[in-house]
Amino acid sequence: RLENVRGARRALRTDGYFTIEDAYPVSLCRELIDIVDSHVPDQLAEVNYAGTELRIWDAQKHHALLNDFYDQCNVFTAALTGMDVEADTLLAIRNRTLESSDQKFRLGRWHIDSFRRQLKVFLFLTDTTEQSGPFEFVPRTQAPGFKARMLARGVYVRPGDLLSRKGARAYQRIDESIVEGLSKFGFAPMPFLCKAGTVLVVDSSSIHRARPCTAGARYALTTYCRAR
Repeated sequence: RLENVRGARRALRTDGYFTIEDAYPVSLCRELIDIVDSHVPDQLAEVNYAGTELRIWDAQKHHALLNDFYDQCNVFTAALTGMDVEADTLLAIRNRTLESSDQKFRLGRWHIDSFRRQLKVFLFLTDTTEQSGPFEFVPRTQAPGFKARMLARGVYVRPGDLLSRKGARAYQRIDESIVEGLSKFGFAPMPFLCKAGTVLVVDSSSIHRARPCTAGARYALTTYCRAR
């Protein structure tokens, strides 16, 4: 709807995110969860964090319902950006409980996806709580001025990155102490807690992570769209 598009544009410029509650029915979310679970084990699935995270890239290619969501996201992001854009991929993701003994998988998750603006559209398929590994981000860190300061400090790109054959960048892994320090200057991390069926649009050039899941599970769909 036009009011959603206008509201999203304003919110993305200022805070770096926008939400739509009750965007999809819970009954559809349950269907989509069943589709994700059907790929375990599966050659399509990428498994991380001691088996607690499942990722299915290009999920739109493997089921009609997933492709429907992918198409709807493309329509919405085209309206947001005023450009004929298409998402690079649809990612289906499942996070389950990480044992407390697995400390090495709890750290090193903060990052940005790109120095340039990039939109992510999330559909959360389950209720998200403090314990279920919510998506967590730092509002307003998508602003050009903020990114320029982090670049000048060497937080986002280091001299050695320019020589990396793999294209590695420091912003792919931001130290916990950096994020803790930002809180002192009004840039506090925000866990995104919501009901199933909620849509979140976020500029993923902001600092973010998937917080480790300590109880229950979190399922979500995500599209990635470069928005110049």
